[in-house]
Amino acid sequence: LRLVKDGLFGAKNLQGNWTGLIGEVVNCEVDFVSAPLTISVERSQAVDFSLPFMQLGLQVAIRKSYPGQRSFLQFLDPLSTDVWASVFAAGIIASVCMALINVWSPYSYRNARALRNEPPIFKCDCAIDEFSFYNALWFMVGSFAQQGADKQPLSPSGRMVGMTWYLFGLVVINT
Repeated sequence: LRLVKDGLFGAKNLQGNWTGLIGEVVNCEVDFVSAPLTISVERSQAVDFSLPFMQLGLQVAIRKSYPGQRSFLQFLDPLSTDVWASVFAAGIIASVCMALINVWSPYSYRNARALRNEPPIFKCDCAIDEFSFYNALWFMVGSFAQQGADKQPLSPSGRMVGMTWYLFGLVVINT
């Protein structure tokens, strides 16, 4: 049991000879090596590897951030300003569509009780069962953040708008 002479894992030099651990195995200086080697095509053509007993995930190295460089809006950096403006505009448009669907759909909060000829539960029942523009906007924000919202659209057409917005948010966040 000893350390490699040149302290390298192993690569081909300009003359085509192997250095490091791989070079010692190829030159029959050692019978085997035990090290955290990366299995590459070039190395596997020179030596035989056993199956790895442990695999580690990928690691990413990034530049250190310094205290003077931090910003409150740093979470917006992955996407450009144009993309964020487009997402904001799409959210407003989808909220307006969802609120209008709630007004016009016979299966919405507003119209479902009237279809069933049920009286209001409370005197202010219209405020409780209403899915307004603000509810639609909050639904859009919550679903874009993948958190959901406390009040969802009741009508199938409103749910289709919501599912489309969920898909839009999923695509924007994952690309």
